Amino acid sequence: MRHHDLDKRRESIGKLKNIISALRAMAALRVQRGQKPVVGTRHYQEIVAHSMSRFIGHQDNFSERSSRSPKSLLIVFCSEYGFVGGFNRPLLEMAREKVMRGCDIALMGSRGGLLAAEYKINPIWILPMCSDQASVQKTVQEIAARLFQAVAEGVSSVKLIYAEQVGTSGAQIKYRPLFPVDTQDFPESKKTENLPLLNMPPGQLLRHLTEEYLMASLSCAVMESLHAENYSRLNAMDQAYQNIEKKYDQLQRQFHQLWQEEITTELLDIITGFVAQTTH
Repeated sequence: MRHHDLDKRRESIGKLKNIISALRAMAALRVQRGQKPVVGTRHYQEIVAHSMSRFIGHQDNFSERSSRSPKSLLIVFCSEYGFVGGFNRPLLEMAREKVMRGCDIALMGSRGGLLAAEYKINPIWILPMCSDQASVQKTVQEIAARLFQAVAEGVSSVKLIYAEQVGTSGAQIKYRPLFPVDTQDFPESKKTENLPLLNMPPGQLLRHLTEEYLMASLSCAVMESLHAENYSRLNAMDQAYQNIEKKYDQLQRQFHQLWQEEITTELLDIITGFVAQTTH
């Protein structure tokens, strides 16, 4: 390869390196911005669950299970955009394993929709996944609107599959029920605990808390999925940057080596010409 051609290739790789570096910085910024909202959403869900547990202890017949036909819906949270490595595939693999007869699948994120056919998944609907924390509540409201419609059509059970980031070690795939509400993970309620002063019957308040818990659970799933997606994108960009940097350094060494060889060749030509002139 000539010196000029190698210099052009090195310049192109350098520009690509700068682009990847900018994408990596943006991904790191999104990860940093998403940490506090994720913690806050988890904490809010825990508070609502604790409030529900206080009233469940005074409602012995509390049960969210329906006696209708066991038609169910599984919502899988994938990414809306690319550059996320293998983020979507484990989610779709679990969806294929967990889906049962009489269960419909819905997808969040267009990237998951593109891969669905590969896993023989035929979603009944696909909604766009939010790309930042500011649009989380809008996404939750869109999902809730679809859920209200699904319940009206006879769906009595909804489960969620989403990724949850665990520190910096990676993401875990979560498979959790949305409703009927699973109270097994709730704080243990005490029969002897006195209820606060209420302006409505405990049963009515419990129904309102249940609705709030469902919305909090949806918000938590969307926020967790978005945070894990941003982490996956950061890891993918970091890996791409390291590969580009390694290639750039290799071209840099080749460039200097070829440059040195050309200089050496020119010096040898000069010396050879000088010797030839002095001998005659």
